[in-house]
Amino acid sequence: MRFFGALLIALAIAAAPFSWRYAQTLIPAPEPDAPREPAPATAEAAPAALEEEVAFLSDQLARLSQRVDALDSRTSLNLASVARPLEPRAESPEATDSLKDAFAQVVLIADRRSANDGLSHATPSFLRELIGLPRPDLTDNCQSATNPRLRDLLSTEDVGPIRATLVRPALVSIRQVFANVQVFEPELYDRIKTAGSLCVRRIRGAQSAASAHAYGLAVDINIDACSTASPTARPSSGSSCWRILQRGLDLGRS
Repeated sequence: MRFFGALLIALAIAAAPFSWRYAQTLIPAPEPDAPREPAPATAEAAPAALEEEVAFLSDQLARLSQRVDALDSRTSLNLASVARPLEPRAESPEATDSLKDAFAQVVLIADRRSANDGLSHATPSFLRELIGLPRPDLTDNCQSATNPRLRDLLSTEDVGPIRATLVRPALVSIRQVFANVQVFEPELYDRIKTAGSLCVRRIRGAQSAASAHAYGLAVDINIDACSTASPTARPSSGSSCWRILQRGLDLGRS
C-alpha cells in the first residue's frame, strides 16, 4: 500500500505540467487591454481655471486703461502749452563780485585791537609838547587855530573826492590814498564824502587837551552818509579808507 501511494504521488507530479499545458489550449487567452483615456477634469477644477483666466484678463484691461489715461493727460498738457502764449522770462541779476551795495554796511573786524599794530598814535600831550595848543582858549565848539606854528602848516586843498583842511604832509598822504581808492574801488571813490577835518576844540571832558582834529591830523569820512569808524568801533565794509591810517592820518567818526 505504501508503495502504491508513493507511485500515485509521483505520477501526479509528473503529469502536472502536461495538465497545465492542456488547460491553456482549452481556455482562450484574454485580449490585451485598450489604452485608457485620461479621467475627465473634476467639476471643481473647471470653474477655478476659468476664474483665474478672468482675473488675468481684468488685470490686463486695468493696465491698458491706465496707459490710455496717461497718454491723454500728456496730450492735453502739450496742447495747452502750445495754446498758451509764452511769457517773457524774468531776467536774473548778473553775478558780480562788486561791493557796490555793501560799502555802507557795518561789519566786524577780526582781532580789531591789533589792527594798528606797528603804528603809533600822536597823543594830545605829544602834540602839545611838539607844537603847543592850537589856541589858548579851547572850548567845546570848533574854532580857528591861532598858534602861528600850526597855522603855517595848515592848508585847504582838494584831495580827490573831498576838500580838507589839514597839515600839508597829511594832505599829501590822503591824496595818495584816495588815488589808490579811485583805481581799485572806483564805485567807492564816487560815494566818499567828508564830515569834517580841522576842528580846533578841546577833548570832551578835558580842560586843556586838544585832539588830532584840532591839529589838522584827522579827517572824518562818510560813505553814503554813514561815517567811517575809528579803530575802537565797527567800520563800514567800504574800509578801503582804512589805508588812511597807514598813511599817518587818523580816521574817526563824525
